[in-house]
Amino acid sequence: MQTKTAFFKRQYSIKRRFIFYTLFCVVLIFTDARFNYLEMIRTGVSVVIHPLRAVALFPAKLFQDASELLATASDLKTENAKLKEANFKKNELLLVQKSLLVENENLRNLLGLRIKTETQQMFAEIVYEPKDPFSRHVVVDKGATHGVTLGTPAIDITGVLGQVVRVQPWTSTISLVTHRDHPVPVQIARNGLRAVVFGMGYDSSMEIRFLPLDADIREGDILATSGIGGVYPPNLPVGAVSQITRDDSFPFAKISVLPVSRIGHHKQVLLLSKVDDASPVLDIKGNDENTLDLGVIGDN
Repeated sequence: MQTKTAFFKRQYSIKRRFIFYTLFCVVLIFTDARFNYLEMIRTGVSVVIHPLRAVALFPAKLFQDASELLATASDLKTENAKLKEANFKKNELLLVQKSLLVENENLRNLLGLRIKTETQQMFAEIVYEPKDPFSRHVVVDKGATHGVTLGTPAIDITGVLGQVVRVQPWTSTISLVTHRDHPVPVQIARNGLRAVVFGMGYDSSMEIRFLPLDADIREGDILATSGIGGVYPPNLPVGAVSQITRDDSFPFAKISVLPVSRIGHHKQVLLLSKVDDASPVLDIKGNDENTLDLGVIGDN
């Protein structure tokens, strides 16, 4: 006798299944709370799913770490820029103080002369340097809209860097003191002897021209700006005499100068207001003191 295949199997109703599973869950909860039988099972399940949890949380952790890294890098960059600017201004002030050693000692003792150079300062950054080896120029990110004018002197943390020779609305071109035939009026710190230093076209050396053979100048003498010419403020270090050659067959000595500014090492410079050629303001304070105060006002 053949058995008929049942095409449709009878299943429990949804209501019965719901009641069964509800009672089953209640029993499990009571058993776990009362006898703590499921702790071992829970521990085993936790060990099994731990790698899956780590994989699932990895993208979120990676995104969080990347966000924190970018935020930290941005904060460090901002703080570093502020510290550089503060240190740059501090070194510039120390530079001016040290340059007082190049004042004319005799005139200061006799007349009580104080030379006050009131210059405005502007912080700028080098954005471009031409690749022409015969052109010693750099381009900075300050221009006419920032108040830069032709002839504005530029210095770094060690000394004179050059002067502005071309001004655009948002950038300016600085001719370095080492540019060929770039003149800088200077004086020797030891004795106040005035001279003119010229660039030679490369950064490692400059030269003093047209100084007699018997001039009182020695190797190691420090040269600072004299203020003559109305371009550079006085008492800014320019260079040090590195070599002197005296040949009786020539009317002038050959004098090599090593620039003090670290040309090619810094991105930040200070632009100073150009010194006016107008007569200084005389301020005599009292007959007994006979103090002569020279104030030179710079351009904006």
